[in-house]
Amino acid sequence: MRRTLAGAAAALLLLASPAFAARWDVDPLTSRLMFTGTQAGEAFAGSFPKFTSAIEFDEAAPEKGSIRITIDMRQLQIDGKDRMDALPTADWFAVAQFPTAEFTSTHIRRAAVGGGYLAQGTLTLRGIRRPLTLPFRLTTTGNSTVARGEVALNRQDFGVGQGRWASEEWVANPVEVRFELHATAR
Repeated sequence: MRRTLAGAAAALLLLASPAFAARWDVDPLTSRLMFTGTQAGEAFAGSFPKFTSAIEFDEAAPEKGSIRITIDMRQLQIDGKDRMDALPTADWFAVAQFPTAEFTSTHIRRAAVGGGYLAQGTLTLRGIRRPLTLPFRLTTTGNSTVARGEVALNRQDFGVGQGRWASEEWVANPVEVRFELHATAR
């Protein structure tokens, strides 16, 4: 009888212990972080090809997960030489002063509508920290997962576009950020 109670207690402890999220290894060669905006009524597109990640996530227990993405702003790629020359400057991303941007989650949960997940956290860009909810969906095949999502940002919330660029006269405030992360859980 004592063995049975001891065994039952041990089993309950194991069941009650918190689940640990799997660590994801993100493939930097196939993953993408992109953005689009509008200048003088015309769409433009860019990307941040170099970023690092620290992701722990389990679909069965999203609340146990965490996400941190650090973006190397100096590696910015964008269509058009004028934009490529301008965006690293102090009027825009000020990459000499702020060489990285970072999203850090504080809580991850299932989305109430439409499936997927919501990562609540903080985005730091140009040294300005703002709360951000990042929606994403997963496609998992075996041990490989692709996370996709998009979010609209207001560039002025982060001081992107100073001086004559602060208004929407030439560049619209909304910027759409999209990502596709290819990862393997370990």
